[in-house]
Amino acid sequence: MAQRTLRVGIAVGLIAGSATAGALIVLGRRLGGAAIPFAAAVSPVSPLAAAIGAIPTGAVVAGMLVWLLMSAAWGAVFAWLVVEWRGRTVIPGIVVGVSQFLIGSAAARTSGRGIATVLGDGDRVLVELLFAAALVIGIRFAFSPHRAGESTTRVSM
Repeated sequence: MAQRTLRVGIAVGLIAGSATAGALIVLGRRLGGAAIPFAAAVSPVSPLAAAIGAIPTGAVVAGMLVWLLMSAAWGAVFAWLVVEWRGRTVIPGIVVGVSQFLIGSAAARTSGRGIATVLGDGDRVLVELLFAAALVIGIRFAFSPHRAGESTTRVSM
């Protein structure tokens, strides 16, 4: 059962990460380049990639992978919270979104790197709301009674 929860959480996190990656592209274009948020995502690992001049393609790809890996990890946390809180989805989504926001802020404040250094707080709140909504919708879809061949409840991960 725990393994299923982990698999579902990772899948839902990847879906939410993909949804928010689109938002990051739009926000990056507004900043001057769609790659800027992804280069910032990898900047704690590779400070050179954070330079907003000519961003190397490898830094952008690495940033996208970092974003998706973080999203998968947060998805696993979300799924665990859903099980712990007996199928409730909205509150765990809010907890994950707020946690992601606060940890990103703390990382930016202490290291001067990360997505929080290039996006404003309003943009980050928007991304976190989208991420939380994608998690909630994704997990509800994953356990929808209309899914072919499955008769599980929301709680039985």
